[in-house]
Amino acid sequence: MRHAERESRRQGRAIQDGLVMTAVQAHYAQYLVWAKRGLAMSALAEHTRTTAANVTQVVARMERHGLVRRERSSTDGRSVVARITARGAHQFWLLLARLRGVESRHRADAPHGRTTSLAAALRRLAPPRPRLAPDPPPMRRRARPRSPAGP
Repeated sequence: MRHAERESRRQGRAIQDGLVMTAVQAHYAQYLVWAKRGLAMSALAEHTRTTAANVTQVVARMERHGLVRRERSSTDGRSVVARITARGAHQFWLLLARLRGVESRHRADAPHGRTTSLAAALRRLAPPRPRLAPDPPPMRRRARPRSPAGP
């Protein structure tokens, strides 16, 4: 009951703000926006440094809101690929713009030296963004060359 109550409050705030996407979902969406062909769920777990179960739960919530689409991989029918929808990309960029607005208001209120030292501290703490590579072609097993028979 408590979860349903919390979810309804969150949805009410989201409707009021015009946003459906949460900050956690935006974290996942940033990788899906950069990956043109989508990402396998396992790759998304690796990039976000979480477990596959966590990725499945977050992506399922995003799919319920129409932010993400899950489908079987065309190269490997066993894996599931998550792709961002147009609505999901719009929500991501909208949320990002609002966060930048909050940051700019914070910078305007803070003394100059403090914001630059905070930015430097955050750069030291945050690892660089992972570079997304395109999906590799499926591995094909090559037959080993046979050695010539002995005399």
